[in-house]
Amino acid sequence: MEKIGVGILGATGMVGQKYIHLLENHPWFEVTYVAASPRSAGKKFAEAVEGRWLVGTNLSNKIANFIVEDAANVEKAKGKCTFVFSAVELASKKDIQDLENAYAAAGIPVVSNASAHRWTENVPMLIPEINANHLEVIEAQKKTHGWNKGFVAVKCVCDSTSLYEMTDRNCFRLSLFYCEEMRNDDVLNTAAAGDHMLKVSINIHFG
Repeated sequence: MEKIGVGILGATGMVGQKYIHLLENHPWFEVTYVAASPRSAGKKFAEAVEGRWLVGTNLSNKIANFIVEDAANVEKAKGKCTFVFSAVELASKKDIQDLENAYAAAGIPVVSNASAHRWTENVPMLIPEINANHLEVIEAQKKTHGWNKGFVAVKCVCDSTSLYEMTDRNCFRLSLFYCEEMRNDDVLNTAAAGDHMLKVSINIHFG
């Protein structure tokens, strides 16, 4: 099976490094493009992360020798990857939205780890096991923007967990707990997390 070439935006940061680690030897995907800030652009990836490779495994020679491109230069990604995982960190959420939209406009789908688009009306925030049907909104998103192949989808917030509980012998309840986005000054305040906690429950019947 021929693997799908993917790019990583923000590849030199902690989340970008984690993407590279998780995609190593993946059965479906192969990292074929890495991009980051102008500070890292033009360097070999190994040089760009020297002294700050954080995921605890050896960096493969293939990735180490990739030349890091400037994530702001969308044209560089064309023909080098089928879609991108976005882990960019920019000055504002608007900057991230604009950059991710630019990739989508160029025909490159974006699956984003960033929070910038989590409140955008026609961008699905996915937990595939629960709301895969939300992918249907992508067609409306593409129509609104006049995009052909490109689109933006985001993952859920990081702070989530699930609980299974039997309600009777023929039913169990799946409850998903997750934190809404918190203000910057709340991030390290664990007491504040309760104020942002949401719960979604699904009853699953069998028998």
